[in-house]
Amino acid sequence: MKAAELELFRKHAETCCIFCNERRLMIMWALEEGERSVGEIAMELDLSSQAISQHLRLMKDRGVVVSTRRGRKIYYRMANPKFLEAHRMIRSAIQKNVK
Repeated sequence: MKAAELELFRKHAETCCIFCNERRLMIMWALEEGERSVGEIAMELDLSSQAISQHLRLMKDRGVVVSTRRGRKIYYRMANPKFLEAHRMIRSAIQKNVK
């Protein structure tokens, strides 16, 4: 196997690890409609802003979300809509298997 392929597998596994946490999955779905602030996400998910910020920092470090600062607030959005598409397919498969 070529080094480039191995690197792609490594990055794939690393990215998938980000989604191995139910709170980060909840954050991803909260960003489905577009850009949101930490406070908006925290209110919707009934979690602390500090917890949301920590998860978003991990997600940003892995390239899953991107941020934009406007004044004192930072707004986050999914870096690529394909992450949501992939998880929609996974959720659909899970729902079909749950009886």
